[in-house]
Amino acid sequence: MSRPLTDAEKLRCLPWETARFTLTRVYNTLLLGVPFPLFLSALGLAKTRIGLLSALINLVAPLSLLVAPAVARFGFKRTFLVFYGTRKIFALLFLLTPWIKGQYGLDAAFWFVAGNMLAYAICRAIAETGVGPWYQELVPNAVRGQFEAITNMVSIVCLLGVTTWAGYMLGQNAGLDQYLMVMGVGLAFAIPSVLCALPLPGGAPLAQTPGGRLHFQHLAESLRDGNFLRYLAGTGLAALATTAWSTFVPLYLKEEGGIDAGTVVLLGNATLVGTLVSNYLWGWAADRYGSKPVLLLGLAGTALLPVGWMLMPQGSETWALGLACYSGVSAGWGIGANRILFAGVMPPEKRVDYWAVFYAWTGITSGASPLVAGWGMDLLQRRGLPTYSCFFGVSLALVGMSLIAFSGLRDPGARSLRGWLGERFRRTQN
Repeated sequence: MSRPLTDAEKLRCLPWETARFTLTRVYNTLLLGVPFPLFLSALGLAKTRIGLLSALINLVAPLSLLVAPAVARFGFKRTFLVFYGTRKIFALLFLLTPWIKGQYGLDAAFWFVAGNMLAYAICRAIAETGVGPWYQELVPNAVRGQFEAITNMVSIVCLLGVTTWAGYMLGQNAGLDQYLMVMGVGLAFAIPSVLCALPLPGGAPLAQTPGGRLHFQHLAESLRDGNFLRYLAGTGLAALATTAWSTFVPLYLKEEGGIDAGTVVLLGNATLVGTLVSNYLWGWAADRYGSKPVLLLGLAGTALLPVGWMLMPQGSETWALGLACYSGVSAGWGIGANRILFAGVMPPEKRVDYWAVFYAWTGITSGASPLVAGWGMDLLQRRGLPTYSCFFGVSLALVGMSLIAFSGLRDPGARSLRGWLGERFRRTQN
């Protein structure tokens, strides 16, 4: 059963968590990252259907509200291993999509991908219901920001290589065979990513976990926490604004930007480089001065991205490269958002309930983002209106609303400017 982990135990296991995260990120990037919407577009699917398929993986997140007590009783680590391992079976089935299309037509291929994505998403939702509470237990708050930054940097170094290879494979006039090869290589990282979680401590079953009506009463209590509600509002608005970018910005660059699919994939390297050079600074600043300043500064910088995309000259790979690099730098707001959740907003003794609500809410908003965007863009296109300009304009407004919501958030780990100056003065005197 569960017992508190010592800081020494936590620190010894962190390299395994870095390896697990890195392999998972490589797998996700090649299978369901930038190549995936391009693969669906190459199949001949409309944007509404592409948006729906991209949304499915998040729309089942409310399942977390129902399974959280069972996950806590079964064990957070055990749940992760079982369901993250099982979802790899459904990931493998994606490779059959072109054959389904050839045998039964485009509609059948769409429903095959949708059903497979739904099963994949259910396994993911159950697994990640256990990941949040386990991760809060696993990483010491004193180094949480820096650890996330270092882990991101290690994964980025690996991603630079695989993204370069994927971009080469998906050069001009890439066919379905090339997409299948890229996705297949991504699957090779799937099982090792799960095995790296075996040496990690913690994640044991909880001795007492309320179920039934009492569980839903605890969920309701979390929604009476004003600071948590403000955090949910900020993350929900940010998810609505930014989740659809991974689906439709690659299509925008290909369709209206005049950039071929291979180059679009390679632009991901510029994003990775921007993240690599800035992430440790974001993590250090979050640990040193609090999560909220990092969150607000990074999110304000992110608001400039839709403006840059709207102003991009036709066929300007240099402009696209600069924006891609900048998007990696501004993505540091995620470090602040994660740290303030685990180190302040989410009480450790109530982590099962708070995490279930947070995961369900972000799943709904993240799922709604590409779904509504795809539907809206198809509607605008039928009426002869500028689809991508409207898309980026709405994104900008949502990021602004998210900044307003986050501005009133309480950060228990924050340090005031006055306190920081006082500390610097005392060090000078000594």
